Amino acid sequence: MTATVTELRPRPAYIADNGVVRDSTGRAMSFELADLLLVEQMREAHEHLEAGRFGAALALVKRADQLLAARVAATEFVLAQSQQPTPPNTAA
Repeated sequence: MTATVTELRPRPAYIADNGVVRDSTGRAMSFELADLLLVEQMREAHEHLEAGRFGAALALVKRADQLLAARVAATEFVLAQSQQPTPPNTAA
């Protein structure tokens, strides 16, 4: 049995889902938590770089990149929703 390209690609560590950032298990996180996690991942990546562990640093930077992309997409969704005109109240 052969694998398709989608099956070979690793699942993203983070995704944006209707204005919510989710991790690979589907758990939602607040924007604040996503921001803190992003800072922590970049700090750890910096420590790995200083220690010469380039593979570990690259892995953390890739995860941080996915988290940042999900955070931006979720923010854009929330902003787009907030700019939608509210329908007029037709109840009498």
